[in-house]
Amino acid sequence: LTDTLGGGESSFHVDRPVLTWGNGDHIVLTTTDYLPGHSEELVIAKVVNDANGAVVTVQTPVKYPHSGTAYDFSSLPADKGPQDDPNGPKALASRHLETRAAVALLSRNIMIASEGDTPLEKDRSVDHFPTTSGYYGGHTLARAGFSDYRVQGVEFYHLGQGGVIGRYPVHFHMDRLVPQPRTIEPLYDGTYIVDSSIHDSMTRFITVHASQGVLIARNVGYQSIGHGFYLEDATEINNRLYSNIGIESRAAVDDDLNPRKVPGILAKAGQGVFPFLSDYKEPSIFWIMNTWNDFKYNVAVGAGTCGACYWMPPSVNSGSSIYETWDSYASMQRT
Repeated sequence: LTDTLGGGESSFHVDRPVLTWGNGDHIVLTTTDYLPGHSEELVIAKVVNDANGAVVTVQTPVKYPHSGTAYDFSSLPADKGPQDDPNGPKALASRHLETRAAVALLSRNIMIASEGDTPLEKDRSVDHFPTTSGYYGGHTLARAGFSDYRVQGVEFYHLGQGGVIGRYPVHFHMDRLVPQPRTIEPLYDGTYIVDSSIHDSMTRFITVHASQGVLIARNVGYQSIGHGFYLEDATEINNRLYSNIGIESRAAVDDDLNPRKVPGILAKAGQGVFPFLSDYKEPSIFWIMNTWNDFKYNVAVGAGTCGACYWMPPSVNSGSSIYETWDSYASMQRT
């Protein structure tokens, strides 16, 4: 965002052309204050691109203030403050820290959605899970042994099964070493989910469990119950998470950010110690149980209650996946 908004505006500027956005597309404008719920979903009326970026006009006015100003460190001596990142946004002025709101696209050409009790309306005018018992949606799962998994430009909407382990919008489940590229980029043909969106999720965005070598890039996650991008139990290595944005991981507690009263995973089990409470008490945007993974240029906004944007808790390999790691690692070393 390059305009600072006070609330009530019906148009604003973003810092680059957005050639694929248009009338009827849904976007999210992220919060820049201390309230996670001030990220807001808007519907585009029109987009006008120019040399400086784009002017986005929305169908209903913006509700909340949003900052369009980066923090300026350029007056400090050259050896003080942040240094320029050669791979960072070209539109960001020298030695500025990014504190502007992000504007992210939710709409995609392909939609995978839970219909609930009401047939799906493409304009999302119907909440398919309007009651406190309505949080049992669909889910997708990639099990060990698949030969190909390549997902690009897909919208995952109203997925996940609240309070149920292993039922997430996108789930790589105990896959060991997933199929790897046979060519070089940009003709990448490995295992990936890219340029997709996951929003209004009953539980999490993308879960990687006992799986190695997945590429997760340029995805938008908006409104999950519990953790967002989730590397489960320390058996996950050599996965790459590049340029993803996670917005509003919500706690599974009784408040306005959990209108369906979705229960947290393990809440009914009565687990009272870390990490079992974390999914519904302290949700994080990026849950990282093993730092032998590559994270670059991701954005985290609005973790709920006492949650964190990036959380790297102390951990050990656990559960049945404790036996999933070495074979995958050894085979990767041999290749």
